[in-house]
Amino acid sequence: MSYTEEELEDIFDKTGGTCYHCGAPLIFSHYGNRHSPWGWCVDHGNPRSRGGVDDLRNWKPSCFLCNEEKHDKTTGEYGRRTSSPDLFRWL
Repeated sequence: MSYTEEELEDIFDKTGGTCYHCGAPLIFSHYGNRHSPWGWCVDHGNPRSRGGVDDLRNWKPSCFLCNEEKHDKTTGEYGRRTSSPDLFRWL
């Protein structure tokens, strides 16, 4: 799915530039860059495969690691991995 620049800004701003799940710092311009430790993607809190909709309320900024681990779980099922970000998990 593709998002407008305005949608991406709104999604990114929801958390002040951190992963919704683990709190890792993200860089806005690294959207879609899975090779960057600050890369991020849009996560559906309630996955589309489970009836989730394409709507700003359902979109969360996520690092690629959390997005892949979460897979098709809801945000509640996945939960936050940690209260403080693991800044070295990509190294």
